Amino acid sequence: MTGVPAPLFIRLGDRGRDQAGPTPGRLRNVSISGVLAVGASATGSIAGLPGHPVERISVENVRITAAGGAPHATGLDVPERAADYPKVSMYGPLPALGLYVRHARDVMLRNIELAVEGPDPRPSLVADDVAGLHLAGLTGPSANGRGPVVWLNDIRGGLVHGNVVPEDAGVFLRVTGENTKGVALVGNAYWTPGPIELAPEITPRAVMQVAGGGSEGGTPTADRPRARKPS
Repeated sequence: MTGVPAPLFIRLGDRGRDQAGPTPGRLRNVSISGVLAVGASATGSIAGLPGHPVERISVENVRITAAGGAPHATGLDVPERAADYPKVSMYGPLPALGLYVRHARDVMLRNIELAVEGPDPRPSLVADDVAGLHLAGLTGPSANGRGPVVWLNDIRGGLVHGNVVPEDAGVFLRVTGENTKGVALVGNAYWTPGPIELAPEITPRAVMQVAGGGSEGGTPTADRPRARKPS
C-alpha cells in the first residue's frame, strides 16, 4: 500500500440498523499478515466499544511507515462514536502514529515494524483497555526522541517480549491505568537507563520484568522494572 489513509482498520460499532434497540454484535477471529504500507497519512486502529471488545485479533509480519507530522501528542480521550459510519477518519487524530488498539481481548501483535517519514511526537503504538495483549518483535526507529515508543493503559494480562528498542528512545514503554495488572516484560533489548515509565497508580506487582532485558543485563525474575514516573 502506498499513501493510503490507514493500512489497518478493524471496528466494532453500534449503529443499530434495523434493530428495535441498538445492540453491538461481535467481531472476532481476525488474522492479518504480510502487509507493507508506506506513507500512511493516518493511524491504523483496532477498536471495539466499552463492554463489547473485538476479540482474538492477530496482526503479524506487518511493516507500516507513517507520513507523520502531527503537531503535538494527544491523550487517551478518543471519542467512541458508536453510532457513526465506520471509516478510518472517524476518531480524528489518534494518540499513536502507527497503531491504536482499544476495547479488545486477546490481541497478538508480532513481528511489526512501525516507522515514520518525519518528526512526530506520538508513540508508535498505543493500547487502551485490552485484556490479553501479546506484543512481540516490535521494531522501528523512534519518532519523538524521548519516547515512549509504546503506551499501555488499563492492560489486564500482557506479555511484552523480544522487542528491539530504538537506540535514540529515552523511554520504551509507558504503563498507566489503575486497572493494569499481570503485565510481564521479557527479553526486550534496551539501550537507555530508564526504559520503563510507570504511572503512580501502577501497583508494585502489576508490571514485572523477567530476566533478559535492560541496559545493565536485565533484572531478576519477577522483579519490578527499573522505572521512572511520568513527567
